[in-house]
Amino acid sequence: MSPERTIVVVDDDASMSQATERLLTVAGWKPLMFVSAEALLESDGVGMASGFILDIHLPGLSGFALHEKLQKAGIMAPVTFITAHDLEWAKKQAQSVGAIGYFVKPFDGRSLIETLDRNCSPV
Repeated sequence: MSPERTIVVVDDDASMSQATERLLTVAGWKPLMFVSAEALLESDGVGMASGFILDIHLPGLSGFALHEKLQKAGIMAPVTFITAHDLEWAKKQAQSVGAIGYFVKPFDGRSLIETLDRNCSPV
């Protein structure tokens, strides 16, 4: 049995989520999709993640706040942040928390997959 290459994606943009889900699936990843941080936290998907793709600007908890909660819970899988608003403070915040990637929507799918393949180990 091969290890799961599961990526948890939290993004409230429906069309972007669909595109990201297709991209990840074609690249051999198993995406688990959530529309909010709260939906992820209420699920059992957290422990299965090889990595996370978190939208920075979410309704309710932001991607950064979600990442902080995950780390406090001992979940240290690599994180990539995505955003529709390329703001310097957000880029610096992503770097300061050790993100493996920071992508502005619409992002280059090949670059995202290369980042995940290089940094996220199957569980």
